[in-house]
Amino acid sequence: MSIEGKIDNDLKKALKKREKVRLSTLRMLKSQLKNEAIEKRDKLTEEEEFKVIGSYLKKLKDSLETYEKSGRKDLVKQLEEEISIVEAYLPPSLTSQELRVIIEEVVAEVGKDKKNMGKIMKEVMGKVGSRADGRRVKEIVDEILQN
Repeated sequence: MSIEGKIDNDLKKALKKREKVRLSTLRMLKSQLKNEAIEKRDKLTEEEEFKVIGSYLKKLKDSLETYEKSGRKDLVKQLEEEISIVEAYLPPSLTSQELRVIIEEVVAEVGKDKKNMGKIMKEVMGKVGSRADGRRVKEIVDEILQN
């Protein structure tokens, strides 16, 4: 079953159970996927769906940081729930150790030089796709290049 099909099924279940937060989150997620498909003028591949979901998740996390700083505890709780719902549709994230192995392989290929940071990031993000956050990748690459 495709991701969009799974979202549709979960949307129906949430509607029957009257789960407001889950329902609104899934509707927004479905809308994001549909808008991207319209923009592309074709069906999305699974990897493209993961990218859309990942970018939506990033927006939610950025909003969460903002609300935490401003002390909006009511919205923080709701956003945390939305984040957990959206994360369920992404493949499991790579562990730091798995990510470090991939990065070290790329660094060995490209060269261990701070000037190659862009090339390294591009290669690593191409390999890991939506299974790792760009910030986390950058931190590990910085750490490896400094040693």
